[in-house]
Amino acid sequence: MNSQLSTSLDANLKHITVTLATWDAVWEVYLDPKWARQRLRLYGAQDRTLEQFFMELEEEMAELSMKLHGRAQQLVVFFGAAGIVED
Repeated sequence: MNSQLSTSLDANLKHITVTLATWDAVWEVYLDPKWARQRLRLYGAQDRTLEQFFMELEEEMAELSMKLHGRAQQLVVFFGAAGIVED
């Protein structure tokens, strides 16, 4: 057997062994209501930060558009799993 393949197989087996040995403990902590609330707070903070960033970006782009074109053009930003469907 190729030594590189053997090393890769050994590393994968070690990873699987550790994962199986700690699986229940990891999920017990992950599903604890305290950590669920923490994840929700983190999600909310990320959401507020992104919203504030894009609002400021929209205002700055409107000001720049007024200077360059004499009128504000709408800024449209897509992020996440959003997409544009064309017919």
